[in-house]
Amino acid sequence: MKKYLTIFLLIIIAFCLPLIPTNADSGWDSSYDSGSSFDSGSSFGSSSDWDFSPSFGSSHSYTTSDDPIGMFIATFMLIMFVYSMYKTIVVINKSKSQKSNYNYQDISSLVVEKIDSTINIEDLKQKAFDIYKDIQTSWMNFDNKKLKTLTTDELYNMYSSQLDTLKLKKQKNIMNDISLKDVKLIDIYKSKDIITAKFYLKVTTYDYVINENTNKVVRGDKNNKLCIEYIITLVKNPKSIDTCPNCGALINQNNLKVCEYCRTKLVTNKNDYVMSKKKCIGQRKI
Repeated sequence: MKKYLTIFLLIIIAFCLPLIPTNADSGWDSSYDSGSSFDSGSSFGSSSDWDFSPSFGSSHSYTTSDDPIGMFIATFMLIMFVYSMYKTIVVINKSKSQKSNYNYQDISSLVVEKIDSTINIEDLKQKAFDIYKDIQTSWMNFDNKKLKTLTTDELYNMYSSQLDTLKLKKQKNIMNDISLKDVKLIDIYKSKDIITAKFYLKVTTYDYVINENTNKVVRGDKNNKLCIEYIITLVKNPKSIDTCPNCGALINQNNLKVCEYCRTKLVTNKNDYVMSKKKCIGQRKI
C-alpha cells in the first residue's frame, strides 16, 4: 500500500503546483508579459531528500488483501494534508504580493526650509500625485498639448515618440481608476536656481492596452487592478529663463530643447513643477 500512497502523493503535488498563482508583471513602464516564477520560499527537496522508489525486493509485500478501510483513511488524510499545504502557500504568496519591499521616509522639514521656506511638504506631495495622474490621463487620451505642459522637453520627446508608435499600431493604453496609496518626498535640492524634488509614489490602477478598432485587450489585463510603485522626479524653475543656467548664453526661443552653445538640456516650463523622470520600481496584481 505504501508504494501506491507515494505515487498518489506525487500525482497530487504535480496537480497542485500549477494552480499556485504567480506575481504580475504588467504595465507600460515595464513588460506586460509575466516573467515571474513560483517561489514559495522553501524547497520541496531533491531526490536525495525523498525516497520515492518502490522497494519491490523488500521482505514485505502488499496485495489487494490489505485493509481497504485503512487505505481509504490514509488516502483521505493525504488529500487533506496536500490541500492544507496548498492553501498555506497561496496565503503566503498573496501576503507577499501585497507588501512593499520599500520603506521610504519623508525628508526632514528642515532640509526643505533651507531650499524654499514657502514649500509645504504635504501640498508638494499632493502636487506630485496630481502631476502623475494628469500625465497618465493625457497619455491615455493622446493629449500631447497637455502632456507638454506637465513634462520637461526631454521627457515629452520620449513620450511623444512612444505615443506615435501606439498610433501606428492602432493601440491605446488604458489607465483608469488611479488611486493614491502612498507618497513620500525622499529628496530635494537646488542647483542653478532649479529646484529638484524626488518622490516615492505608490498607486493602484487598471493598466492595459487595447486595439482601438476592436477594443480587444492586446496587452495586460483589464480585469485585474495593479499596485505600482515609482520613483518620480519633479523640477521647478523659480522664473522663466532667458539664459542658459550652465553657460549663461542667451536662449534662442526657437530652440528650447538644448543650449546651442554648451548643449545643456533646458527646462522650459513656466513657474511650476513638471516631471523630468519616472521610474517604475515594482508592480503586482492586487
